[in-house]
Amino acid sequence: MLAGLRGAARYLQRYRLPTEVEWEFAARGKEDNAYPWKGKDTKSDEGCYYANYKPGRGNYTKDGNLISTKVGSYSPNSNGLYDMAGNVSEWTSTVYTEAGVLSMNDMNPELKYNAAKEDPYVMKKKTVRGGSWKDVAAYVRSDARSYEYQNESRSYIGFRCVRTQVGYNKKRQITMMNNIKKRGPFHRLQDFMASYKGKVLLNYAYSWGASIVITGVLFKLTHLPGANMMLWIGMGTEILVFFISAFDRPAKTYKWESVFPNIKISGTTYAKRKEWPDADNGIEESKIPDVVQECYQSVCN
Repeated sequence: MLAGLRGAARYLQRYRLPTEVEWEFAARGKEDNAYPWKGKDTKSDEGCYYANYKPGRGNYTKDGNLISTKVGSYSPNSNGLYDMAGNVSEWTSTVYTEAGVLSMNDMNPELKYNAAKEDPYVMKKKTVRGGSWKDVAAYVRSDARSYEYQNESRSYIGFRCVRTQVGYNKKRQITMMNNIKKRGPFHRLQDFMASYKGKVLLNYAYSWGASIVITGVLFKLTHLPGANMMLWIGMGTEILVFFISAFDRPAKTYKWESVFPNIKISGTTYAKRKEWPDADNGIEESKIPDVVQECYQSVCN
C-alpha cells in the first residue's frame, strides 16, 4: 500500500506492535480496571461471560467457545477495544524481564532489543499480554504478564497493531490529505523520479539511448542498412530522457564533506560555511586534496 502511495506515504504513520505499557494502558480502559470491564467478576449476573477464557478448572466450552472465537464476539472496553482479555494473547515489542516496568525508565517505560539469530535463547523473550482461550481468569487480567520466544508461533498468540499519534490537528490533517488528492500527473512523475525505481530506469534509459545513437552513427558512417531508424530511436530516447530528467528533484543541500572528507577550514566544512576559501590565502591553509588544489589554482590563474 505504501509503495502505491509513493510520495504521499510520508504523511502516514507506520503500524507497529504496542509496547507492554501501551498495551496495559489501553486494556484497563478509562477507569483503570483490573480487567477490561468494570468489576472483578468475569461474568454478568445473568451468567454471560465477558471474555473467551478457561472457566473453572478446565471447562473450556462453558463460556460458549472451545478454542478461539471470532474477533468482537464480546463487548469492548471503555476505550472501544475488543478482546483485550482472552481469546488470543497478544505480542508486544517489549523484552520480557521478571522486573517488568521496574527495570525501565519512568519517562519512557520501554525495554527494546531486537535479538539476532545467533543471540542466546534467553535474550529472545518478548512480553505477551491479555491471556487466551486456554488460560484461567487470573491470566486474562490487564496486569497479568507472560512471555514467548520471538521466533516461536503459537495457536493462542496473536497481535494487535498500533500507530504513534502525538497530538492531532484535524484541520491540518484534512488539508494535508486534500493536497495529496490534488497532486497532478507532474507531481506523481516527480515522486517516481525521486524513488529508487525511477533513478534506476533513468540510468538505463540514458545508457541505452546513447548506445543506440552511437550504433546508428556507426551504421551511417559504414553505410549499413537501418542506420536512420536506429538514429531516430536513439535520439527519441534521449529526448524523452532529457524531458523526464527535468522532473528529478535536486538535492536541497550538498554535503561536499561526504565526497571530500578533508575539505575543511579550521574544523568547519565548506558545506556548513556555504563558501569557498579566499583565493589568496585560504587555499594554502586548507586541507583540500592536491587534485582539487591544482584545479582551483588553474581556474584562478
